[in-house]
Amino acid sequence: PSELHYQIGNIVRIRKEPKRAKRDGFLLGSEHVIVEPPTGYLNCAGGVWVKNKNGITKSLRFYEYVWTGKKVNISTHKKRIRLK
Repeated sequence: PSELHYQIGNIVRIRKEPKRAKRDGFLLGSEHVIVEPPTGYLNCAGGVWVKNKNGITKSLRFYEYVWTGKKVNISTHKKRIRLK
């Protein structure tokens, strides 16, 4: 049960603005959806990965966000690879 708050699709609210908050869109009180982390990284109690306003995946540390208890249903589909 303690691992539920950093699962993919959960919504987090910013409670402390990180560095470059205005540029990335992580303003105080804004809500963001947890996404799948890049290869070699994890969503864990220490921090989660969310997309900024430009669509780039960024990491938020545990003291910069709070879990709202809400969840978004994200369909996980794999990219199609075209073979030539």
